[in-house]
Amino acid sequence: MKEQGAILIPSEPGVDWQKASSFPAQELLRSFRQLQQRVLHVELENLELRRRNFGAQLSAAEFTRVYDSVTIAYLETNEATIIHHINKPAAELLGKPAQELVGRRLADFLTGRDAEHFRQHLLHCGAGKETDFSSDFELHPVDRPPIRVEVVCLPRNEQQQTYRVALAEVTRTAEMEEKILRLASFPTCNPNPVLEFAADGTLIWFNDAALDLTKYLGLGSPLQIAPAHAGDIAKECLKARENRIREETVIGDRHVYWSFFPVVASNVVHCYGTDLTERLEFESQMEHARKLESVGQLASNVAHDFNNVLGIIQGYTCLLLAQSALPPETSEALRQISTAAERATFLTRQLMTFSRKQAFQPKPFDVNDLLNRIGTTMRGLLGQNIQQELKLASNLPPLLGDATMIEQVVMNMAMNARDAMPRGGKFAVSTSLNEITAHQPGRRNPDALPGKYLCITISDTGQGMDRDTASKIFEPFFTTKENGLGLGLSSAYGIIRQHHGWVEVESTVGIGSTFKIFLPVSLNPDGSGKRQLATAPKPAAGAETILVVEDEPALRELVTRQLRRQGYQIIQANSGKDALGLWAQHGQDVALLFTDMVMPDGMTGSELAETLQAQKPELKVVYTSGYSQEVLQQDFALRGEVHFLQKPYHQDALIKTIRAALDAKAPVKD
Repeated sequence: MKEQGAILIPSEPGVDWQKASSFPAQELLRSFRQLQQRVLHVELENLELRRRNFGAQLSAAEFTRVYDSVTIAYLETNEATIIHHINKPAAELLGKPAQELVGRRLADFLTGRDAEHFRQHLLHCGAGKETDFSSDFELHPVDRPPIRVEVVCLPRNEQQQTYRVALAEVTRTAEMEEKILRLASFPTCNPNPVLEFAADGTLIWFNDAALDLTKYLGLGSPLQIAPAHAGDIAKECLKARENRIREETVIGDRHVYWSFFPVVASNVVHCYGTDLTERLEFESQMEHARKLESVGQLASNVAHDFNNVLGIIQGYTCLLLAQSALPPETSEALRQISTAAERATFLTRQLMTFSRKQAFQPKPFDVNDLLNRIGTTMRGLLGQNIQQELKLASNLPPLLGDATMIEQVVMNMAMNARDAMPRGGKFAVSTSLNEITAHQPGRRNPDALPGKYLCITISDTGQGMDRDTASKIFEPFFTTKENGLGLGLSSAYGIIRQHHGWVEVESTVGIGSTFKIFLPVSLNPDGSGKRQLATAPKPAAGAETILVVEDEPALRELVTRQLRRQGYQIIQANSGKDALGLWAQHGQDVALLFTDMVMPDGMTGSELAETLQAQKPELKVVYTSGYSQEVLQQDFALRGEVHFLQKPYHQDALIKTIRAALDAKAPVKD
């Protein structure tokens, strides 16, 4: 056993485990360069041997032919780098005929720094400080782009006082070396574990990520993070020349998928691991969240219908209790019924809260800490081809809210950003503190009340949206995805509204989208987190005509009786279409529309109000529904200040809301 850091790794023949995680590419390239230099040395020495053996027997012309016949570029120069003799391959390398190059300085074809470096080596050779030298220089041929050359120089010829120099172009070799090093960096710098197996199944190399995972799991060898019998799998892959994909290993709390790829030319097998632990955990959480969304939708529908029933019970109980001279036992029985109805109302409100997945539990928390904590999870969710950036402002005040809900909002938007960037991109999250004043020109949202707001800005460089799509993204069940449910952003919108905040969207097709979430730092000066409710006016009678639109017959009749007792004139309709018919006859007399939001004939309460107000702009409207106002502001066109009664409602609340709506000033039209 050999120890590497805190890890004991089994010894194997031919494997230096101390260097196993260092990729050998640089060593291979160094060996290749040394071999290339050695070839030049041998060629140069061979040429020198031929000179000594046959030089006296050859004429000058024959001597030149011998030098021109060799494959290497050869020349002779003095200490001043003046060329005394040059063969044809060397002349072609410099870009001039040989006769024009004799007498010129070789240093003129080198850059200033390389020329000085070359002269220094010549002087050292002449002084006996170097027997020979070889180096890599940039050569500037005549009328050609610069090239890289390997230069080898032998000591001075004492008879002719010249140095023998051999040159070889290595431009393409340098490019290949750069490419090899660049490719070698992929497995070396890969954040996921990478292993390499020899043909006999021996593990011969692993990267730092594999070593780190081994240490994290407290194991003794990188072999232990690989699939069982990984060596046998590698041998089978190489023999069959086939890949093996998604071999799973579960070690402790980590889930790693391995893929084996045989490299036949090198007779090795590369094994790539992907740690999917965080992704699998998040997918499981999201699947659970989707199930809760379905249950929540069912709970919301049940609560809506049940609220109609409770409204009838409470309403008629109030009517009976208002009668005088009731026997005491009857009054007590009615009060018990009313109390039970109130308790049932509380239960339906809980169902409505559950339809937003969880109860709202506001507590002070640091938004920056939350974003830093979920940053790793977001990176795993986004994938390696999407760059994540966090820019968090310092010294932000705490936010009074539900941290789990805000986390859900950010993760939902991260998922949408990932789906909008299938080819990669940038996902950025930033925080800032904003103050909105009463007369601020930039107040574009009616919910932007004066005060300090913490802004979470979430942006992506994805596909973007057109204006029509951007206007619908918070609607439940609206989705641009093939298999999407359309509940993620609508849930996020509801959570933001529950925090008394709002969201602004900017998007451009082909550029990306930006979501700005504004959340109040403190909802009132005492920091209690509760809005101060304005004192509602006391119940008051009236004589105006009201159009009541309600599809539940018993509830419609109850509301009619309650309002007529206050002196109002009532016109009843059981649907939006029925209301349009009655409007044609009595529209000039109607001062207020009291309408349910969800009706069976396809026309919603907001659509009915929009149609009638187009004909009579001064018409006042009060909406009612078993759903909460926050949900309806996602589902329907309820924006700005509206008068709303959530079912079931008390008789006093009905009368107060109707009177307040009638007394309110008409909205100013643009």
